[in-house]
Formats: sequence, structure tokens, C-alpha cells
Amino acid sequence: MNLRIAPEHIRFRISEAEFNTLITHGVLINSTTLGSTGHLDYSILVHPNVTSVDGQILDLTRHLCSDGMVLELSLFAHGIEQLKNGIAGKDGIQEHLAFDNGAMLTIGLEIDLHSKKRAENL
Repeated sequence: MNLRIAPEHIRFRISEAEFNTLITHGVLINSTTLGSTGHLDYSILVHPNVTSVDGQILDLTRHLCSDGMVLELSLFAHGIEQLKNGIAGKDGIQEHLAFDNGAMLTIGLEIDLHSKKRAENL
């Protein structure tokens, strides 16, 4: 699982094998060390029987902890179906989040169908 962070955009990118693991087990987790005193934990959680209150297909929660940050991407039922059925565009699925201070953030989940991991598993 790769995480790309850019101004106003966070993208989670996974291989097809990781997508299958995500659907089977309900979660993917990874971590990046940010020096000797911090880390960034990031995960994707699936909610196959839940449609979010706002009709979103993705949601992002953020938590600060004493030695870093945790990002959790939630993937809801409609998003799972789009990815499983190949309805999602080449950039996967995206959601736009607006915050009280007027800031916007685009979050995305992309399945890399051309990854080296996939080629090794064929």
C-alpha cells in the first residue's frame, strides 16, 4: 500500500492482491517512520454493509497520538461495489471533503492493476 500526500489531496494506492486481502480481511495497515520520535500509521477499513450518512463512498479520519499521526480511510459499500465491478475510473474512486474553515481535501483510493506485485503473482 502506498500513500501519496500532496496539497489538498491524499491518495491511497493498492495492488489488486492488496484489494483482495482488504475485502477478505476488512483492513490493510501500514506505517512510515518519521525520524526517531514519530511515525505515520495509515490504514484502510472496509464497511461492506454500511453506506455513510452523507452518501459518501470514502471517508478519512485523523488522530494525533503522542508520537505521530494516524490516518484511517473508510471504504463504504457503494465504493466497494464500484471497485469490484470495474465501474471506477482509471484514478479509482475519490471523495471531496470540506472543512468548517473552508479548506477542501480530496481523498482517493486507487487499485494499481499494473503493479510489480501483481505481475509477480501471475
